[in-house]
Amino acid sequence: MVLEDRLEESIKDNIERVEGLEEGVNFFNGSPFLYEICDGSGTVNKEHPARGQDIPCFNPILNLRGQFLIYNVGVWEGVPDNYKPILIIHELREYDTESHQKALEYELQFARIFLGDKKFPEFIKWRKKYDSSAN
Repeated sequence: MVLEDRLEESIKDNIERVEGLEEGVNFFNGSPFLYEICDGSGTVNKEHPARGQDIPCFNPILNLRGQFLIYNVGVWEGVPDNYKPILIIHELREYDTESHQKALEYELQFARIFLGDKKFPEFIKWRKKYDSSAN
């Protein structure tokens, strides 16, 4: 299997994971970190439509397993529903790889597969309009 096929398979696996996301605590892609999706009130806006940050974990069961932080991902209410999983996956990849550039590259590949070739250009247009880091 070539690298591109493995990447596409990985993206499709992540699409299945994020399509059913709701607010709450989840594990990302088998990684050892927990994440939580929230509305992002006060931390996100049209210039920064999604943002992630570590927050303390006060769940005693998770603390016993060594989980003391939860990566909290907030998404701006103005983000179209079909784009939210794309921004969430960007934030999770950035946290996992510690690289905005790697997360951006993955986000674009993810968006192309998630949205399809017809809707992908609409996403790029939206992203440039609302996300200052895309300009």
